[in-house]
Amino acid sequence: MLVRTPDPGRLVAALAAAMLLAGPASAQTIRDDVTKHVEESLEGQDQDDGNKNKKKKKKKKPPKSQGDKKGPHPSGSPSDDGTTLLLTPPVQGGPKLPLRVMHEYFQLDLNAGVGYRGWLPQQYPTVGVSMAHYFTWSVSLKARLFKVVNISRAYYESNKATAFRTSELSSAAKWGSLALKAAWFLAELGIPILDAWEPSVRYEARAFETHAKPKSGSEVCVIPFTMSGDTSGCVAQTEPITVISSYEIAALGVRYHPHKDASAVMHPFAGWKPKFFFGGAYMSYVKPYQVTVGESVLDKYLFTGRFHGGGLALGLTMGGGPNNVFIDVWAQMGLGRVRLTRDMTLNEVAPEDWLIGYVQGNATVSFQWAPFKFAPTILIVPAATVSGASFHFVKKVLEEGETVNMPSVNWDLLYNVSLNVVLTL
Repeated sequence: MLVRTPDPGRLVAALAAAMLLAGPASAQTIRDDVTKHVEESLEGQDQDDGNKNKKKKKKKKPPKSQGDKKGPHPSGSPSDDGTTLLLTPPVQGGPKLPLRVMHEYFQLDLNAGVGYRGWLPQQYPTVGVSMAHYFTWSVSLKARLFKVVNISRAYYESNKATAFRTSELSSAAKWGSLALKAAWFLAELGIPILDAWEPSVRYEARAFETHAKPKSGSEVCVIPFTMSGDTSGCVAQTEPITVISSYEIAALGVRYHPHKDASAVMHPFAGWKPKFFFGGAYMSYVKPYQVTVGESVLDKYLFTGRFHGGGLALGLTMGGGPNNVFIDVWAQMGLGRVRLTRDMTLNEVAPEDWLIGYVQGNATVSFQWAPFKFAPTILIVPAATVSGASFHFVKKVLEEGETVNMPSVNWDLLYNVSLNVVLTL
């Protein structure tokens, strides 16, 4: 039996009015507000699911077409005139690229580039979070050392010539800006144990300077992360707030090379069979956050949210080599935690039958153009990357006939376009 619950939007408005009349809230009142907001929103979500299930009707599947059935062409896709379009590039004369000048036991790929990187955060009713976007420079290295160690990637990117630094403690303790506006560090190391199998570890850290500003006519209480259960109240604020939003990923797993060549440096095109990565991963990031459950937002508080997640990591790379497209896809999924203050998480105030899950991923497409055929090979590589993360509620047990519904908690989208020059030594 479904129980009708109050409308979440009206409940949030009533709580906000009560907050203004009562003056500064205590820490316990903030916890009560968040708890009630989450419970009412999730109960309302259940009610909406029940109504949808009653109206749900089975749709008849359309009849299958009785047209001609054609299997795949053994060597490619036939065109209209009967010729065959090959799926691999034509064989060209001359030496196979890339050409190198160093010994086969010590191979390097040096990369330098420029790019435009940005972050599109989730928006809120009473707080506007500005898009962070910067022109950046980057340097990176790939190496194959003595056929034993692979430096799959050592990468650094920034908008200034300043050392990378980010700290949850420093960003929580003050609302100040640092000289470094954006930075990204990535390192991946592998040690092939067989021709096709390579255990590897990956670490990635990013940081953006983020601005959050209460919208016109709105007064938002800023909740410091360091606030404990005995600390009273919050301060209504209308001025912009600056936070260093950090983003961190660590993964440990095994990479499979179907061509039995685990070399991390660039090599000639070897076909479209994908390389796979699978293992475990952990991620965390910091950002300005208002408690969100689906479309319902507790808009009178602004937290410095800490998002953490751990689970399964999967990766796939395809193509590559000079004068070819390269595709790199990375994803992870598992269970997450949202920390609002030092002693309060969104998980603990939610009903017992709800968990928080997350999905994170990124995809990169590039073309590795080699305009010359002398040694060492020089490549010009334009690339585009889209990545993001989403946290959502997940119900532990579904009742008979109940559809799966995952109310959103938070989402973020990052993007990058770049132009790089690669030198193969």
